[in-house]
Amino acid sequence: MSAAGEEDKKPAGGEGGGAHINLKVKGQDGNEVFFRIKRSTQLKKLMNAYCDRQSVDMNAIAFLFDGRRLRGEQTPDERVVRESNLQEEQLSIGILHLKNEGEEEKKPAGGEGGGAHINLKVKGQDGNEVFFRIKRSTQLKKLMNAYCDRQSVDIKSIAFLFDGRRLNAEQTPDQLEMEDGDEIDAMLHQTGGSLSA
Repeated sequence: MSAAGEEDKKPAGGEGGGAHINLKVKGQDGNEVFFRIKRSTQLKKLMNAYCDRQSVDMNAIAFLFDGRRLRGEQTPDERVVRESNLQEEQLSIGILHLKNEGEEEKKPAGGEGGGAHINLKVKGQDGNEVFFRIKRSTQLKKLMNAYCDRQSVDIKSIAFLFDGRRLNAEQTPDQLEMEDGDEIDAMLHQTGGSLSA
C-alpha cells in the first residue's frame, strides 16, 4: 500500500479533531473509498491515492463535489468545507469517467451494443449540473438514485425529464435513443394540495 494510503488510516493527531476531515470518494460503479486527510492538504494527494488504489489514470476521471469539478491544488478548507453546511465531518466526492479523445475514436461503432457507455448531464432547477457515465443498456434508476444521493433529496420528490417528457426508472438510454452529452432535467415534483388561509 502506498504511503498516502497508510496516512489516511492514522487517527486524528495532536492538532485537535478539527485538523482532519473524513472524505468519501464514490465511483460511478457505487464503490466507495474513504480517506482521512488534513484540512490543509491539497486534494491532489487524495486524487493520486484514489487513482493508485483503483488502477485508473488520473487524466481519465474527474473528481466532483456538489456537481462541480475539483482541482488538485484545492484543499478541503479552501474549497469543500467552506462551501458546505456540514452536520458531520464527512464529505462525499463523486467520480466522473472522462473519455480520451483518441480512445473513443478507436472503438468500433457499437450500434446497440450493451457495453457501450454514454455521458449524461443531470441539471437541477438551481442550475447545478451533475455528470454521469452509464452503459446504454443500464436502467435510468441507477442514475436517478445516484443523483438523489448526491443531492441529498428523496427520489420521490424529483421528476426526471428528457425532451420535456417524464422518465421512467426502468427506461434505458438505448430505449430513449439518447446521445452522448444529452441533458436530463431534475425538477422538484409538485404534489397537489390546498393552502389554508
